[in-house]
Amino acid sequence: MFENDESECHDEAIGRTTNALQSKSYMPWHKPRKQWVRENQWWKSLEKLLVDNPGPFSTEKSVKYFGLPGGELLDIDYLTKKMGESAFFNNRKLLVHGIVKSPGDKQTADSRLAELLDRSNVDPLSRVDRCNFEALENDSSMLWRNVKNVAPYHLVNLDFCDKVFEEKTIIAVHKLLEYQFSAILEKPWLFCLTTKIDNSNSNEEVLKRLDTCLHSIEEDELSIFNLQEHFEAVFTAISNKKNIREYADDEEIFTNIFLVGFVIWIVLKALTNDVQFKLMSSAKYRVSDSSSVPDMYSFVFEFKKRFVPKADLTGLAPHCGNHNQNTSDGLSPKEKIIRRLAATVDLDGLLSNDADKLMSCIQETKELLKGCGWNVSDYEDYMCPTIQVLDQSHSEE
Repeated sequence: MFENDESECHDEAIGRTTNALQSKSYMPWHKPRKQWVRENQWWKSLEKLLVDNPGPFSTEKSVKYFGLPGGELLDIDYLTKKMGESAFFNNRKLLVHGIVKSPGDKQTADSRLAELLDRSNVDPLSRVDRCNFEALENDSSMLWRNVKNVAPYHLVNLDFCDKVFEEKTIIAVHKLLEYQFSAILEKPWLFCLTTKIDNSNSNEEVLKRLDTCLHSIEEDELSIFNLQEHFEAVFTAISNKKNIREYADDEEIFTNIFLVGFVIWIVLKALTNDVQFKLMSSAKYRVSDSSSVPDMYSFVFEFKKRFVPKADLTGLAPHCGNHNQNTSDGLSPKEKIIRRLAATVDLDGLLSNDADKLMSCIQETKELLKGCGWNVSDYEDYMCPTIQVLDQSHSEE
């Protein structure tokens, strides 16, 4: 962690670099499953946001994006390409506020952004800062000043390579969500979060607080019923008043309890701010060779804060402040989100059983990588084990 504001965020001008991108090996975010996330979670959710809400976005000339895009800006490249192909964006631009951590990523991002700014649908006010995301823990940080110059955002995309569950990171997420909740009224926006969920080196204080979130639904009979139906181990843990750490030796149960507790934390944040929410998409895959279960989760939430008058505590203006968050199908938000979690897409299974989709993701990833200077002649060799498994399974059918 950086120790002061100056080292947390470096305000450097965007400029083109002369060296071509050089990388020694493919990274996890170059895998086809990440392209599935870009297309089916981030892009399709963004497109649906504008398709379903033409009124609230009618005056928006730019879609404001905040994220952790990495130096190559692959996500920005893909989203702006898709925006250019979609009639629903009506020549809108993408205003990017990205943050990267290392000087090398900053240099690469500057070069890539200079190229992307040549596109007509990339807002010239786009910027990439070199910061720690955790700088948002500090209310007076330069990153907060930069955020307030751009925010509120229509799409917040926190794509963490590792876990979000360190205390400083959780506080930063909390403050960013609180700012968004307070700044946007009667207009939906997207919150995308990718994080590792496993039992390795989990922060003990964070685990204790997740226990509190988890047990907050103990008195909610319908939510408990849905847990019993879809997450029996979580239901058992709550019923027996167990805490998360007691299941550390059982990877699958620990992951499910952690998962439900964390999502309930997000639910409670929305409810306490009178914010309506949906879990639009949920996917999982395995990133650790040592893991026996999927350990990386990718979520897309849609939030919308409606105007809800506060109750008049004097009683002079009666019948104010009533608010029911039940959805049109009669389900409470907690019930619905538990059902959506139970339907989380397993990307490893999906792509291993769908050769056409896998090859489509491979080709799209190659195009993105070529666009930022990669020689992708060996990309199929890199993916060879996956393709061989597919070929073998098809030959046995």
